[in-house]
Amino acid sequence: MSRRPPPEFGSWDAADAAFDQFMADVPLRRDQLRERLTVTGGPVLDGTVESLDVLNEWYIETALSGEPDGMDWWPVWMKRPQPATRRIPGVTGNPIPDDVIRLWELVSVYVGDVLLPLIPHSRWVCFRAKNYREVINGRPIIDMGDPDWPSDPISVGNANVPRMVSFRGTGHRFDTRPESHFLSDGVLVKVRRFKAGRDAGTLKWQKAPTGPDAHRRTKNPDW
Repeated sequence: MSRRPPPEFGSWDAADAAFDQFMADVPLRRDQLRERLTVTGGPVLDGTVESLDVLNEWYIETALSGEPDGMDWWPVWMKRPQPATRRIPGVTGNPIPDDVIRLWELVSVYVGDVLLPLIPHSRWVCFRAKNYREVINGRPIIDMGDPDWPSDPISVGNANVPRMVSFRGTGHRFDTRPESHFLSDGVLVKVRRFKAGRDAGTLKWQKAPTGPDAHRRTKNPDW
């Protein structure tokens, strides 16, 4: 794997520090999601794949509501633009409210919580890609033994919802409501890929979540 630092962070120490902060915040993000679900009359989640569909629908409705979440933090895996709004790289839409970006992370953490029990030895890592240009290099990723196609709950957790909000009311082709099974489909695809790799004997795991050993892989996870 490439040891060149990920462009998003500038150094592996910075990427590892961001990962450590992300993991430290995971319990808080779970609490924040539960609170938002309660306040908005959202569904009760039970950690199953099936629960992702009702969460997906709530996610869409909550993002469209425009109701402020009363929070003030920013995901450590994403550079905060100035002003504190975000447009989707490469396309022209409206700025995405901070509330929607935070909602994205809350949903992503839950996606990870659903996925982890389904894949033996899986864990969050600060991902080391083969190519330092890999867009998810240095991002918090769930390593499932596939160095080419790791599980990225943050990408799954996006579910095209921020894009929908960005293009809402523009008449653009992205101004459409996403499917409500994006989250569950994303998890099931990863489970199938894990099983295929397991059956083929091709799984290789990142040796450590961070640090020098994170640049190495092993076929025999001991955790």
